[in-house]
Amino acid sequence: MSNQQTFQTGLDAIQARDWAKFKTLVTDDYAFLGGPMPMNTEMFIAVQDAIGSAFPDFAFHVDKMTGTDDVFMCELHVTASHSNTLTLPIPGLPPIPATHKSLSVPDALKVTMRSGKIASVEAVPVPNGGMGALLKAIGVPV
Repeated sequence: MSNQQTFQTGLDAIQARDWAKFKTLVTDDYAFLGGPMPMNTEMFIAVQDAIGSAFPDFAFHVDKMTGTDDVFMCELHVTASHSNTLTLPIPGLPPIPATHKSLSVPDALKVTMRSGKIASVEAVPVPNGGMGALLKAIGVPV
C-alpha cells in the first residue's frame, strides 16, 4: 500500500470512528498540527470522536494529493450536518446545540509519513475553510 493509500485509509477510519484501525496507521509520536494546540493521538481521537457524534454524516472528500511519497499535500473538502450537540473536549468551551445546518468546507493538509505510517498531519490555512470555518458556521467562537 502506498503512503497516500495509507493516509486515505486513515481518513476512512476517522469517518467510521474506527479508532483501533486509526491507531494502527499512525506512529507512536503522531501529531496533528495547525490548530489552536498540537494534538497527540489520544487528543486527536477525542476531538474527532466529539465531531463524529455531533456530525454523524461527517465525510472527507479528497480532491487531490500531490508531493512525494513521504511528504504530500492533501486538498479535500469536508461535508457534514450538525445533527447533535457538539461537546468538544476543550476547557471553557460550552456544548453547542445542534443547528441542523448542512455544511461543506474546503480544507488542506500537509501529511508527513514515516516507515509507512502517518507521523504528522498539519492543517494548512485555506480561505473560508478548514475546521475553523466549520465550527464558525455553527456558532463556535474561533
